[in-house]
Amino acid sequence: MSVVQIPSPFRSYTNDLKQVEIQGETIGAVLQQLAQEFPNLQKYLFDDQGTLQPYVNLFLNEDDVRTLQGQDTPIREDDHLRIVPSIAGGAALLR
Repeated sequence: MSVVQIPSPFRSYTNDLKQVEIQGETIGAVLQQLAQEFPNLQKYLFDDQGTLQPYVNLFLNEDDVRTLQGQDTPIREDDHLRIVPSIAGGAALLR
């Protein structure tokens, strides 16, 4: 099984687990299995059409999944998948 590292903002949806072991042959399959095991996480990972939310970044070991094969990227048992949600915000510059 591959290890999926859960970011702090999502841990309340995974019973406060920092990481979980999920089986799947591709990153997409692992994410689907993760969402199935933790249904409250589904809407934070996928939109209504089942597409990965644009603010969710994925790293397989040290590689950004977008530079690989996206969700079709094969994943091995000894791989680590990190979910990194984008952070936005800040204050407008005052002049």
